[in-house]
Amino acid sequence: MAEHLAYTFGDFEDLSTILISRPGDGHIVYAAFGEDKSVLLCEAENAFANLAEKSKKRYILQERKGGQSVDYVGQVLEKRFPAPQVEFIFGTDFQRQVWKQLMNIDSGSTTTYKAIAEVLGMPTASRAVANACAQNKIALFVPCHRVLRTNGDLGGYRWSLPLKRNLLNLEKIKTPLSASD
Repeated sequence: MAEHLAYTFGDFEDLSTILISRPGDGHIVYAAFGEDKSVLLCEAENAFANLAEKSKKRYILQERKGGQSVDYVGQVLEKRFPAPQVEFIFGTDFQRQVWKQLMNIDSGSTTTYKAIAEVLGMPTASRAVANACAQNKIALFVPCHRVLRTNGDLGGYRWSLPLKRNLLNLEKIKTPLSASD
């Protein structure tokens, strides 16, 4: 069985962005940032090839021109448009639980890896929560950029700490200025 998915590119904060969605319902299943569109597409193709191995399902990525514009990313951050619907097709059960909790963090707010672990009933699982954030395949719309260390430092961000800081600043969240995040 094959599933067709549509992808589109755009630019955001001096970076390229790729969004991959289901054509029928428009749910975002993958979103990433990077400097080179061909690298972004290659990474996406590899992610879906690995998923296909596990799920025994084929994924066919097709470029859609004029589809959901990635300029939409900035408009979502500026709260001019609501975030799109997402669908978790990657990840373990635990990762999906973490990602669902991330969806509850309001724009303009932050939480900590520890707080997410506690909500999940696993108070010692802060590192596992951080690892789940690092495996997030839906950048921005599953807002792992809103999760900080308990001491208020930024922690990590798969797409770079400067981008995490920029995203938080766009949401009017003050961030630590230390370079030792």
